[in-house]
Amino acid sequence: MIKLKTMKFPLFITILASAIIFLISCEANKKTTEVTETTTSENEVWEEGITSITGTISSVKQEKDGQTIVLHNNKGVEYTAVISIPNLGDNAAQYRKFEAGETVTFKGNLIENQRMVVREILETR
Repeated sequence: MIKLKTMKFPLFITILASAIIFLISCEANKKTTEVTETTTSENEVWEEGITSITGTISSVKQEKDGQTIVLHNNKGVEYTAVISIPNLGDNAAQYRKFEAGETVTFKGNLIENQRMVVREILETR
């Protein structure tokens, strides 16, 4: 009888540890899905993860090979857009100096923390 109890204890610990790991991994996956849904519901989503954002520029910082622009959409969400000639690729002719107060629409890859690598400038006012 003692030998049987000794064998059940490691099995119980193994099953318990597996269940805890499974529950933690499911919760992490759920949080990732929620963030993705929140981000894409406010923006127009194009092919291959390309998104467009429209907003009013609040600040522009000149960088070594481009600009870092902070803009706010009409719902008050703040985005940081990174614009450079290499990132614009075939749209490099669209590159210009932006100023605070302009309303713009950018198309590009939206990554974590509401940062966008701009691939195309769609509209400026």
